[in-house]
Amino acid sequence: MITHLPVMAGEVLEVLNARTGGVYVDATLGLGGHAEEILKRIGPEGRLIGIDRDEEALRMARDRLSDRRVIFIKGNFSRLKALLAEAGINKADGLLFDFGVSMLQFKDMSRGFSFSS
Repeated sequence: MITHLPVMAGEVLEVLNARTGGVYVDATLGLGGHAEEILKRIGPEGRLIGIDRDEEALRMARDRLSDRRVIFIKGNFSRLKALLAEAGINKADGLLFDFGVSMLQFKDMSRGFSFSS
């Protein structure tokens, strides 16, 4: 398992301003580092929608975030409105898009990002 520590998590969460009971979307869920921090702030009534197009990353995020408050969606954020509608979500209190590259992508050369191959 690749350990994932989100970059600038404190700054991201400060700007996102996640609050108890809110509905938040992590549109680039990846391994769930930012999502894990959001869950700490939204309380038992909050909801988190995690979207990723990468099935492997989504599986790993499911393992990490095993929580009834999370809705996991396989899809591309370019279809955000449709994906949320399909999940019955018609509004969100905050959206997060992290356009960085993760170690999961770098460590597996078959993903096309390897420094060593």
